[in-house]
This record gives sequence, C-alpha cells and structure tokens, in this order.
Amino acid sequence: MQLRRVPTRLVTGAYILHAGIGKWGGGPEQAAGIHAMASGAFPMLKSIDPPKFLHALSAAEIATGLVILTPFVPACLAGATLTGFSGGLMAMYLRTPSLRNAGSIWPSPQGISVSKGHLDARHRAGPSHRRDRGKAQVNSGRMPVLMSSLSCRERVPS
Repeated sequence: MQLRRVPTRLVTGAYILHAGIGKWGGGPEQAAGIHAMASGAFPMLKSIDPPKFLHALSAAEIATGLVILTPFVPACLAGATLTGFSGGLMAMYLRTPSLRNAGSIWPSPQGISVSKGHLDARHRAGPSHRRDRGKAQVNSGRMPVLMSSLSCRERVPS
C-alpha cells in the first residue's frame, strides 16, 4: 500500500467497521427500522426476517471495513468494495421518494438529514448512550452515521 493512501483507507475503513460493529448487537426496534427503510427501497428484502437482515448488513459493513483497512488488499479491490457499498447507499437514497423533493434529485428536509449523515438520534442532539466518568456525553452531530443506520423511528420530522 502506498503511504499516501493510508489516511484515507484508515479513516474510511475504521468508520465503516465501527458502524458494522455497532449494528451487530442491535435490538428488535433497530432491526425493524433498518429493515423497513431498506425494504422500502428494495422490495425483495421484505421476505427477510429483520434481525437476520440486521446481522447480514452488519456483517457486510464489518467485511467492507476490514477490506479497506487491510494493508495487503490492493487499492483497486478496496476501491471496488467501497464503490459497491456506496452504490447500495446511493440506490437506497434514489429509491426512497421521501428523501428527495418531487421530480428532483435534491434532498427534501428529511433527505438533508440523510445526506449530511445525521441519521441516528443519538448523534443529532441530546446525551449519547455512552457514559464518561458518570456524565452523559453530548455529540453535537459532528460524527455522522452511515445511511444504513437510519431507522424509521429516527427520521427527522418534516
């Protein structure tokens, strides 16, 4: 791996890996929300059980993150993996009409939240679920969450 590729692969791979690990232990509500969003964009996913879908999505994100992070994986393979991953996210965005203004590719107010990556209620405002020295930490929205972590219950109201 060329040294100039290290920062980009490190940040991108760690981010996607972290998102996948975060979904691995997701509960039934998270599974149902993510499954509903995905099956709305891809109807063939409706037949998959939500918890099983969440684990498959989590495994795919973990695998994608690991491919990008692994130094001996050629850049073309890491890039192809990332292209497939981001292509799926883009297809979901384009197939979900509520995320776009009518007759346009420009995001609706709800889609702006998705396009900026502020998808998870824990990252939009308020205390996070993590505790640091007994005090709740507040995330100001600087750390975006991948589109695949959006649940129907966490959508930004219009």
